[in-house]
Amino acid sequence: MNVYVSERNEKESMLSEFNKVNSIEESDCVIITPGGMSSLSDLFEAIIEHKDLYLYNENQYYNQILEQLYKMYKSGYEKNAPFEYMKIESDFQNIVDDLNKKNNTETRHI
Repeated sequence: MNVYVSERNEKESMLSEFNKVNSIEESDCVIITPGGMSSLSDLFEAIIEHKDLYLYNENQYYNQILEQLYKMYKSGYEKNAPFEYMKIESDFQNIVDDLNKKNNTETRHI
């Protein structure tokens, strides 16, 4: 499985068994971690590209963005609520566990 991580950090070592790629385009899965403008850009690119998306919301870092995305949905500007197109996690280990399950399932189907 090809995984793109928005910001390089200490959590990335938890993904050692996955192939980390340098662009969203070549990824199967995108993990958005807390960061700056490039992380926001990556978030919106992953949403637009309909990538398998995980938002690591450490210490509620992305709560205001999530509120705005939900407001866009409730106002009728977006068809889906944020939780419908991304998995939102405050514990990075939950992301790793979910990716491991997906990776094991994909390996069995090959």
